[in-house]
Amino acid sequence: MLKAILAASVILGVQSASAADYSTQRGQPLCSSLDDLQTYMLAGITNDKDAKWDCQLLPPGLRLKIEEVVNKTAIGDLVKARVFDGNKSVVGYTMNIGLKLR
Repeated sequence: MLKAILAASVILGVQSASAADYSTQRGQPLCSSLDDLQTYMLAGITNDKDAKWDCQLLPPGLRLKIEEVVNKTAIGDLVKARVFDGNKSVVGYTMNIGLKLR
C-alpha cells in the first residue's frame, strides 16, 4: 500500500490536510470505505481488472472538506471527507494528494 501512495504522490504532488475547503481534482476517487479506497488504489497500480470496489470518480471543482485524517503519512493522508455539490453532500474516503485550496 505504501508503494501505491508513494507512486501517486510523485505524480500528483503533496499537500497536507487541514480544516480548509479544497477543490476536487479530475478523476479523484471518493469511496464508501477505507478498504474500498485502498483496493481502488492497489488495483490501479497492479492493473487488476477483477478487483471490486465501491468508489466513484468526482468531477473537478467540487467543494471538499476534510472531516478526519484516517491515516497520516509523510507523503499525504488518507482522509474521510465531505464533498458538496450545490445543496447536497456526501461523505466518503479519498486522498489529500493533489488537492488545491479553494
